[in-house]
Amino acid sequence: MTLDVHTDLDGDPDGEDGGAVLVRVAGDLDVATAADLWPHLSGLVAAGHIRIVLDCSGLTFLDSSGIAVLVRGLRAVTPLGGSLRLRSVGQRVLEVLTITSLTQVFLDEAEIRQAEARQTEARQADARQTAMVQPQTHRPGPATSER
Repeated sequence: MTLDVHTDLDGDPDGEDGGAVLVRVAGDLDVATAADLWPHLSGLVAAGHIRIVLDCSGLTFLDSSGIAVLVRGLRAVTPLGGSLRLRSVGQRVLEVLTITSLTQVFLDEAEIRQAEARQTEARQADARQTAMVQPQTHRPGPATSER
């Protein structure tokens, strides 16, 4: 399992996040990789970057160790008047955030709506795919009796 982290100190190039530092994470954020993210987050805070946005579009897995690093980052910036937000979360990450009641903590309302819409689209696509690959079964008509 690997985690790739890229930090854009110039902030969000699209301007969506009001000049916050953008950190792109990709791969798995789990017990094997969570310790790789913390030095990036703590280094940003130490350098005075207290508004951090994690772009999770490439994040494929999140477990309790990953959540612990996110909460640790949030606890580092909050007393300084900063924030740590997630954006572009996928279905699996959204499910973990929902189960742990952290959607409101790390996602704004617009991101929650977008993530839920992506989740609904993925479920519908899965349902269509399943319907296409299931074999058609022959259902016999009503029994007829011969006289």
